[in-house]
Amino acid sequence: MKHISSVGTTKRFITFLFLFVSLLIVGFIIDSVLYIEKVLEESPILAYSYIALFGVVSYLIVSYIFREIAKFLEISKVEKLQQEIEALKKLPTNEVLKVANILVTKYSSSPIPEVREGIEKLRGEISNISNENILSAISQYVLSPIDREVEKVIFKYAKETGMMTAISPFPLLDGLFIIWRNIRMVNEITQLYGFRAGLFGNLLLLRRVGEQLVFIGVTEIVSEGTGLLAGQTLTSKLSKSLAEGMGNALFTLRVGIATIEVTRPIREEGNISIVKRFLSSFNPFKK
Repeated sequence: MKHISSVGTTKRFITFLFLFVSLLIVGFIIDSVLYIEKVLEESPILAYSYIALFGVVSYLIVSYIFREIAKFLEISKVEKLQQEIEALKKLPTNEVLKVANILVTKYSSSPIPEVREGIEKLRGEISNISNENILSAISQYVLSPIDREVEKVIFKYAKETGMMTAISPFPLLDGLFIIWRNIRMVNEITQLYGFRAGLFGNLLLLRRVGEQLVFIGVTEIVSEGTGLLAGQTLTSKLSKSLAEGMGNALFTLRVGIATIEVTRPIREEGNISIVKRFLSSFNPFKK
């Protein structure tokens, strides 16, 4: 699996968001001040009421923006963390212990019991693990249980998308349904890996997912899909609706894999096996 680095474009994206939000805030303040000046001349009571309302609204907006910025900064650090880990894979210095501590701390309160159990096992064995194997141990003990939950989420959304678009006669509604379900899936996967993107973070995340889609194994997916369809009846192979459902399911699968690539702290090769497992069990008419 190929990976892309977009630190430069990420910085430009962050700068654009900052300037855009700043412009909106400044415009809102200027309009409000001008309006208050105008109302003060006509009705002081109304003006003071508006000032009080303006203060409450401003507080809510600022609080929301600060929460969104915190979430955005968290999700924007994922790529940097991935790059640090990739460098440590090639040259496992003592810095790997620092990264290991960051990941263990992050996932110590995971809602997945297997993750917490894995952390306890890792803590008991980490003194006997060399620097070269620490990242692999974290991937095995801590991230693998999350991977299994993520795979369930991807399969669920891919099957839903395949089934609904296979039986739906409305292409426009199909498109809206696919967008809605894929965004929901991306959010669920992101949260399973311990990140809450928020509004601005989602924009960054979806952009990265879109970039990563280019590198997902299209050839392997097509070949596996062809093999699966070859085992179907002649009626199924000729069914346009079934083919469209399969195509949409595979697209959702690709989005899921791309999301893993941009949110899993320790990248791993071989996510195409998810495709094989999905296709071996795919049946758009089976709940």
